[in-house]
This record gives sequence, structure tokens and C-alpha cells, in this order.
Amino acid sequence: METDYRGLVENFRDMIYTADAEAKVTYVNPAVEPILGYSPAEMTGQSLFDFLHGEDAGAFKGHFYQCVNGDVGEAEYRIVSKTGETLWVLSSCWPVRDGSGNHGMQGVWMDVTRRKIEETERTEFLERLHRAEKAEALGIVAGAVAHDLNNALGILVGYAELLLHDLPAGSPLREHAGNIVEGGERAAAIVQDLVSLARKGGPAGQTVNLNAIVGQYIKSPEFAALTGTRNRIRVQTALDIDLLNVNGSLAALGKILANLVVHGVEAMPEGGLLSIRTENRYLDQPVRGYEDIPEGEYAVLTVADTGTGLSPGEIRKYFEHAPAGNVCRPSPALVRETVAEQSGYIDIKSEPGKGTTVALYLPARRDEAASERNLLTASAYRGRAESVLVVDDVKGQRELAAGMLMRLNYLVTTAASGQEALRYLQRNRVDIVLLDMIMPPGMDGLDTYREITKIRPRQRAVLASGFSHQDRIRQAQALGAGACVRKPYVMETLARTIRCELDRLL
Repeated sequence: METDYRGLVENFRDMIYTADAEAKVTYVNPAVEPILGYSPAEMTGQSLFDFLHGEDAGAFKGHFYQCVNGDVGEAEYRIVSKTGETLWVLSSCWPVRDGSGNHGMQGVWMDVTRRKIEETERTEFLERLHRAEKAEALGIVAGAVAHDLNNALGILVGYAELLLHDLPAGSPLREHAGNIVEGGERAAAIVQDLVSLARKGGPAGQTVNLNAIVGQYIKSPEFAALTGTRNRIRVQTALDIDLLNVNGSLAALGKILANLVVHGVEAMPEGGLLSIRTENRYLDQPVRGYEDIPEGEYAVLTVADTGTGLSPGEIRKYFEHAPAGNVCRPSPALVRETVAEQSGYIDIKSEPGKGTTVALYLPARRDEAASERNLLTASAYRGRAESVLVVDDVKGQRELAAGMLMRLNYLVTTAASGQEALRYLQRNRVDIVLLDMIMPPGMDGLDTYREITKIRPRQRAVLASGFSHQDRIRQAQALGAGACVRKPYVMETLARTIRCELDRLL
């Protein structure tokens, strides 16, 4: 009979163990190895507490000693495997005594990691659904308010235009009247966008540049009034000169920026630094944050403050708040709804006492006008029929870089992976390689360049990445690679970087 029970325990797929009163493992079945990565021999004699996640170790100790003293209990905890992976287990235990009367316990750890992940994903989905329902309700309210606002704004703008008509050319009041007309027209355009949102149509889109929107806003009377009354607020801007265009509504995007700036200033009652930044960003893989942002090319608008900051719970609810008391007050909920209508995404990072950073990811577009403008500027860095090997696992990025370089008079070959690039270079020589740093699941840029240098020890290369990856980039550059150009590709930047690397003395 004892042999039968031992066979049952030895073949059980959950981890079964016994431990003494000090939590030292005296026996563990073979299931420990596929779960934790340790063999039974490695785990025997070790303390159970050593395998617990740091944040759960204290709670498990209480659970353990309750079992040793006679209770039968069950609870869920996190454990850490031999490879450092965090797993969830359902822990069941009961007290035992050995032949000498010493206390101990027996227990079972059942791996429930998959269920916990599914529960987390379900919770996140329900939270997103809840936010979407609130945004829909807000859209209905916005539609109801928009009609009356539009009528009031029409009167305001009309009388301001009459004032402009009646005031003499040299009157100092003409500037004030002009500001009223301009502000009223912007407000009327925003109201029209709200009507479109309420009707599920979304604001009418056009090709716009976020730098122009930032420049227009920081010159506006609203911005001057907001920052002028708060002498201890410092404003800093950093705008990417190569910023790609986006498709959207000028009025809606301007209102989004105004909302974020107002809330940033309000978060700094004692003063601080307000930063407004724009940049191109290429995501090689989806990013999980406040929202899940898919891979692709984005123009990113970031507004950061050094104010009071938000707790994790406040971050989750930040974009759900409707304006309180005054429908004309900026609303984070309207920001979120409007960004969604521009096919964009939001990420927010904050910590109590350390400020808040809100980043808007808007899909970049490469319309013909932007391409022609970049080509004219990039012409100073044209190629001289040199050969370029473009290595990138994403077909769209590979073809985009190849197309730009061919227009710049380079002879271009492409490779979809590090392995393919190596096979090509074993048979052919090229003047320079444009090498993507992130190419899952195969060789990344550093591994590829390391192997390239074994074939072509002095091979020139320019690295490309949507993220910084500074350690990997520095290692590649230590091997001989040149500068790193950031994705998404901008023709002028790409042309300049390639030309400078080709002209660099080795």
C-alpha cells in the first residue's frame, strides 16, 4: 500500500512537499523540476521561504506557521523559478508530526499562472470597456451642449468682427478684437468636432504637423494668460525638426494640447517645469502601458510636469474624469476620446510627488508633399552610386529605407534577417550596411554585426532602432559600426547619416 501511495505522489503533476518546523524541505516530488526548474535534490534542505517572491514571502510565513500549529489552509502566492520567472501557485497545507513528535507540514503547490494571467487580461479588458462606455456617455453630453455653445460663439465672433470693421486702422483695440475673432473661430471649430464625435463620425482629418500646432498654441493669448499669472512656472519646448506629419483635425489636436497644458500647470501650484516635446518614434513591437500601442510609425507629442503626480489608481481613472461644474473646463476624458478619433493612443506615467508625463502617439503619414520636401533637403547628401545592404525584418520598413536610398542615388539590396544578410555578404561586397537593431526572433543587430565583422572586418554600417537600446548599440559601435539613426526614417536624417559614415575615415 505504501508503495502505491509513493507511486501516486511521485507521478503527481503538482508539487508535493514536506517540511520541518523551520520550513526546511525534507521531501519534494519530481514535479518540482518542470514547475520551478530545480531538481528534488537541489530543493531538499532549502527553506521554502527562499523560493517565494519578495512581496509574498511575509504572507506565506504566516500561512506556513498556521499550518504547522494545526490549521489547514489554502492561499495563492508568487514563487520565483530557477530562471527568475515569476509564477503563481495555489498553496494548500496541513500539519504533520514525525515519529519523534516533531511538528512539520505537508503541502501542495499547484501552478495557476495561466489562470492568473487570464484573470488579469479579463480585468484589463473590462476596465477598457468601462472607459469606452463612459466616453460614449460623454459624447452624448457633448452633443447636447455643442448646439447652444455654437450659437453663443456665433454671436461673440460676429460682434468682434463688427468691432474690427468699425475701429480705425491705428486703434490699439484692433489687436484685442482680432484675438477675440481668432479665439472664437478656434472654439467654433472645436465645437464642430464635438458634434462629429457625438455622431460617431470623428473630426474631419487633414495632413497636419504637431510642431505647427505647438507653435501656434504657445503664441496664443490663452497660453500667455495661463502661464503669465503663474510666475513660478517655467516652460520648455523640444520640437523634432524632422517630425513626420499626422492625419487629424487642427482644432481637435490644438484642444488636446491645451487640455494637457492646463492640467500640467494646475498640478504645479507651487511652480515647476512644464515640458512640451515632439519626436518621431518607431515601435518594433507593441508597447503595453495605459493603452496597448501597436507597432508602427508615430509622431509623438509629450507634455510633462514636475507637479504633484498621480497614484496608480488615479492614473487608471485619469482620462475618465468629465469636467466638474463648468462644461467649458478642459476635460481629460475629452482628450482620450479625441485622441482615439485621431486613430492615436495615450501613454501616461506618473508617481506621487514626482510629476506626470502624458505621451500621445499619433500614426505618422508620409504624404507626397512631405517626401518631396525631405528629398530637396536631403539632396546635399546624395549618394555616389555606392552599394547599400538594408537589413530589416519588417517588410514595410525595409522597402521604405530602400526606396529612400534609391532616390538618393544608392544601389540598394535588402535582407529580411541577419542570417540572410550574412549569406549575401559571404558572396558579395557592399560599401555600407543599414542594420536594424531589433529583429525578433532571430539574430538582432549586434549579433548580426558581430558575425559580419568575421566576414568583412572593416565593414561600414549604420544602425537603426525605434528604441534607444544604448548597451547593444554601444557594443556594436565598439566593434566598428557607425552612428545610429532613429526610426521612423526621415529622408534628410537617413541621407545625412549614411553620407557621413561613408565619408568617415576608418
